[in-house]
Amino acid sequence: ASAALCAPAVPALAEGPLLDLNPEAWPLDKEQWQSYSPQRAILYDTRAGSFLSPSPSKHIATALQRGRITQDALSPRVIFAGEEHTHPMHHMWQFELIKAVNELDDAPLTIGLEMFYRQHQAALDAFVFGDGSFEKLKARTRWSSTWGYDLNYYAKILAYARRENIRLVGLNVPYPLVNMVANYGIDQLPRELAAFLP
Repeated sequence: ASAALCAPAVPALAEGPLLDLNPEAWPLDKEQWQSYSPQRAILYDTRAGSFLSPSPSKHIATALQRGRITQDALSPRVIFAGEEHTHPMHHMWQFELIKAVNELDDAPLTIGLEMFYRQHQAALDAFVFGDGSFEKLKARTRWSSTWGYDLNYYAKILAYARRENIRLVGLNVPYPLVNMVANYGIDQLPRELAAFLP
């Protein structure tokens, strides 16, 4: 999965710990925590061409500063954060990255989410700017059939977006449409299906 963040250029973050590694702070089961080993975690910096320490507090601020663009450059900037859907540390990293980008300044931020369709926008807006109900969000987006992974993996990100009034945007499309594009190509899609594309 991936999440896309859009934010304008901003100054670097202050140094300091960014990640709470306390298992109690995350709604994940004991087995997931025991399976994570910082010694086995590998981060690779494609720009530097080298492996990094798995400690997020050492890298998020540096990465954001290194990726900074000037005010004259094109905006918005996009950051992609991928994940293994059931890996607790991937979700923690995504959450910390979202917080770090949001705390840079007062510029608006948008979080794009693979687990929601474009057609879920009204439900996402209702969650962030309206009732904030996880149960209603699950029902409105038919979570069990459209994504199916435990919503707890994404709960901190969703709750943070609500608390900070950060717009959530669905980036995915219904599976039959993905299949159709794979089989026939995007140029062969019937015009009436264009509304389903992000």
